[in-house]
Amino acid sequence: MIYNEDCLEGMKKLADGSVELIATDPPYCVGVSSNGIKSSFSDFNLMRPFWEQCFGEWQRVLKEGGSVYVCTDWRTYPFL
Repeated sequence: MIYNEDCLEGMKKLADGSVELIATDPPYCVGVSSNGIKSSFSDFNLMRPFWEQCFGEWQRVLKEGGSVYVCTDWRTYPFL
């Protein structure tokens, strides 16, 4: 299934341990802040609450032995 909605809201609808694969390519905070100005690594901390919720939901919905693939780059990898 493919859902087109806020991921945090959509994941709440999924049963615990019901997902075999999570594949995502998040555009969040990669090199530019929300006002279009070049950001720095410390700006990633603004996204910490989002990622904490997201990782918690991934852990809840992922089946034992499931996989998570996150497309990222050298700027976001250390943060994730």
